[in-house]
Amino acid sequence: MRDLHPVILFLYRLAKPALYAFMKSPRQGSRCTVYAATAPECATAGDCSGAYFMRLLQERLPPAVLAGPVTGAGQRLWEVSQLLTGASGL
Repeated sequence: MRDLHPVILFLYRLAKPALYAFMKSPRQGSRCTVYAATAPECATAGDCSGAYFMRLLQERLPPAVLAGPVTGAGQRLWEVSQLLTGASGL
C-alpha cells in the first residue's frame, strides 16, 4: 500500500476500524478450508473429492457452475479464462 496516493491512504486509515468490524480475521476466513482438508469424514478422495463447502457444510454447487462451459455465461467465462491465462485448445 505504500505506493497508493496519500489521499487513499488517509481514507483507508479513517475507514479501517469500521472495515475490520465487518471483515473476517485470517483465522475465521481459513476455518472452512482447514476443516475440508482435515475433517475425518473427508479422509478419502471418495468421500469429499470435488465437494463444495460453505460454513463447514457440504453444499450443492451453484447452478451457474453446473451449467459448465456449454451455456452462454459458462462459455463466456471459459473464453475470458483462456484469454487471461493464455491457455487455448483445452
